[in-house]
Amino acid sequence: MEQRNRRVILVDEDPAVVWAVGRSLVRAGFSVMTCGDGEDALSLLETQDFDVLITDIRLLKVGGLALVDWARSNKPAIKVIVTAASASPVIRNLAITRGALLYLEKPVDTDLLVSVLSETNHDRAFSGSIDGIDILDYVQLMLLSQRQVVLEVISHDGDRGLLYIARGEVHHAVCGTFEGEDAVYECLNFPGGNFVNLPWTEPERITVDKPGRFLLLEAARLRDERRDSKP
Repeated sequence: MEQRNRRVILVDEDPAVVWAVGRSLVRAGFSVMTCGDGEDALSLLETQDFDVLITDIRLLKVGGLALVDWARSNKPAIKVIVTAASASPVIRNLAITRGALLYLEKPVDTDLLVSVLSETNHDRAFSGSIDGIDILDYVQLMLLSQRQVVLEVISHDGDRGLLYIARGEVHHAVCGTFEGEDAVYECLNFPGGNFVNLPWTEPERITVDKPGRFLLLEAARLRDERRDSKP
């Protein structure tokens, strides 16, 4: 489907947010309808078809999470993105586990938003920049949401890695000559680059046996260690 034919419903009580985000989406070729509260948005969702729902988490009458739940139950094909004034880990995890594609803190990075929506044309759950989003946070969300995904990570230097994530754990990883746990740490500590969700395929073998939480903590420790060692 071409972007100009993709319909977006944007829900936010702040007119400035609606104007800024809506304008960026229209310029990118999306057809955008805006709403100032959750109740009006729900009425539109019930009577019209949309490809994407972008909703603030805090809305009067019908909250953002209620819209996410309704969309997942009644129109599962719709892509859902949740925005919020602050990056609450609890709310973020709730939004992702309930089916949101992405949780964005305000002010919304409209370039990233357009990139995310453009990637959904190719049946990829999400793609983004390591420079713009902490990949440790993103992998944590994939683990918490119990998603099955092959996460491809590409550094600015062209190094490439693959993380096979399923049922809340990393089952396999490869990165250059590294495999298993070492490959996980290499991927999660690229100094910059991009990552994208690829369709799930079963790994040839299981090479990672440590819990996902341990891997993230160790990757963060190694990142701090490398940062402290720089002159």
